Amino acid sequence: MKIPRATKKILALQSQVIEDFTQQIPVELWDVRRGPEVWTLREHLYHLADVQKLLLGRIKLILAEERPVIQPYFPDNEPALGELFPSIGAALTTYRRVRDKQLKLFAKARKSDWKKQALHGEYRLYSLSIIARHLVIHDDWHLYRMEEIWLTKDEYFH
Repeated sequence: MKIPRATKKILALQSQVIEDFTQQIPVELWDVRRGPEVWTLREHLYHLADVQKLLLGRIKLILAEERPVIQPYFPDNEPALGELFPSIGAALTTYRRVRDKQLKLFAKARKSDWKKQALHGEYRLYSLSIIARHLVIHDDWHLYRMEEIWLTKDEYFH
């Protein structure tokens, strides 16, 4: 088993999708908070970039250990999410650089690595294929939420 071809293509293209998307957002909207529990656009983008490093570490752990143990991650427990990077450009650069590293590690993974199961405190199953799919779904979820925050009129926003 290896990374599914469609997943690999999506992972390779997401950097450009995110960059194209962020270029459309007016600069004055990046730090608008639409509600007390709602992340800003900047917080979503910075989280997307930052979590790539965490997931790269998980990929490395699965490749290096026979029975890897993964610690759950809860971003709400992280302070100052909007201050993780000096700029939107820096966050995009980090995202792109780390995604490239993820793709290279997926490409190097052996058949036995793809069959390996990790123990994860939050999930019933966890493996390289789940991480690959999770990367796609996670990125898309945040992009969708960013679009809601940016475009939805107040009377329809929740």
